Amino acid sequence: MSERSTEVLSRTLVRVLCANRASGYFAVVVPGWHPDAMIPVPYSCVPENLLHRIQVGKRLHARVNVGAERAEDLRFSDWEGE
Repeated sequence: MSERSTEVLSRTLVRVLCANRASGYFAVVVPGWHPDAMIPVPYSCVPENLLHRIQVGKRLHARVNVGAERAEDLRFSDWEGE
C-alpha cells in the first residue's frame, strides 16, 4: 500500500471499548480498519466538548487513516459525537 493511501483520513465509526481517564487513554475499535483490534487512544486527541461521550459502548465518528497497516500508525481527528 502506498504511503499516501495510509495517510488519507476517512470518516469512520469508532466504538469505545473501555475508558480510564486516570490512565490518559481509552480503547476503541474501528470496524472500518480491523474490527477485532483494541486500539488505545489518548484523551488529549478528543475535543473537550466531546470528552463526556468517552464511555464504554458509546459510538462516535472520527476521521481515521484506515489504510494504516499497524495500530500505532492510526491517526484520529475531527471527532463527532452522536
